Amino acid sequence: MNSQFNGAMMYRWFVAAFLLVLLLLTNRYLSVRDSDVLSIDSYNYLRIATAFPRLPAPNSVLSAHHVQRFVLPYLAGGFSKVTGLSMNISFRVFAIAGILLIVGLLVTVLAKISQLSPFHSLWLVALQILNPYSFRIYIANPFLLNDIFFQVGSLILVLGLLEESVSLSLLGICVAVCSRQTALLLLPPMLVWLTILWPKTKRRGAILTGVTGTLIVLLIYEITSRVAVHIAGTTVSIETVTGLLVWLRGSPNLRVIAEFGLRGLIGLALPIAILLATLPWHKGIAQWSREDRLRTGLLLGFAAMVASQPILGGPAVTGRDITRLVLLALPPLLIAVGIVFSYTTLGTEFWRQAFPLFIAISAAASFHHTYSFLGIGTGSERTNRFALVHFACGILLFLWLETLILSRSHSPANQDKRT
Repeated sequence: MNSQFNGAMMYRWFVAAFLLVLLLLTNRYLSVRDSDVLSIDSYNYLRIATAFPRLPAPNSVLSAHHVQRFVLPYLAGGFSKVTGLSMNISFRVFAIAGILLIVGLLVTVLAKISQLSPFHSLWLVALQILNPYSFRIYIANPFLLNDIFFQVGSLILVLGLLEESVSLSLLGICVAVCSRQTALLLLPPMLVWLTILWPKTKRRGAILTGVTGTLIVLLIYEITSRVAVHIAGTTVSIETVTGLLVWLRGSPNLRVIAEFGLRGLIGLALPIAILLATLPWHKGIAQWSREDRLRTGLLLGFAAMVASQPILGGPAVTGRDITRLVLLALPPLLIAVGIVFSYTTLGTEFWRQAFPLFIAISAAASFHHTYSFLGIGTGSERTNRFALVHFACGILLFLWLETLILSRSHSPANQDKRT
């Protein structure tokens, strides 16, 4: 049994490595000279890194919310100065290291879900790697590495909560808050998890984790906020969570809000397609264990809290960054889907048979027009075309799964049993 488990883990690692190599070989690699593609965020982080071993001068023309995330860019700048590597290479080393950590942590967390088959894990890992807004953007533009390490922190936190580990949970929340202010929103689901899912024998550990984790987040937020005020001369604006309400009170445009919503959903097209196609072949939630029901709800809570920040920013504040920022919630969302998959009544043979075309469709949907070798373009026309292609891939995947399920249900030899 142990040898089978080790073999399955090795297979998952092999496929994950293959997909990462595929991504690296087909990705674009931007530099600071690509000013027509890189956002102002990138140059703000680059200026912070370049200032190492000092911080940028007071009252610098930098956005306060970018300055408050100075820790990771500052470390990348220090790495550049120590090694003599260019900023481009230093940031990319950090970015790729973070991506490897995300994949490794996701594989490890999924292995903790009982009854989740290796093929289910492969599907979920592939959805993370091949999502066009998950890794491609950061391989091409490594200056946004704060987003990567926020996901690293959130995954370490989830792993710590699953393993009931105080040290891992605190490490995760610490990494997350050093990366993005969004870590504040991780506190409510974390505290609920500690309260209702950690056993009574771990009550002291749960209290220690909850209190210490909250203090760490608030302390780091306060310190980085003071640094931001010192450098940028202003505090972080609350428009990042009130922008949608302000916009709606003004002159809301139905076309704009529809486009904003579609941009937020595009990165979730393939996971939604898979769930819609296979949902009737999962056991009802009443048949799940209490722990799995609670874990799924709280994982969705983590995802909802992370995604809420860019949504609340609205079209005027978040703008086209909605797709990238909503996808920061992808890891906990995929882990929740993993629990759903563990209660499927579709046999392993179905998932194995569907896997090759799933990979082909996911790979085709990953070729973002800006961040893959297919070409660079920032115009709305190219963006709209890519959105149509990506949604079409989601529809194709849905139809393929439905067709495969239908053919198997009519085949006595391969009919999946429902419980």
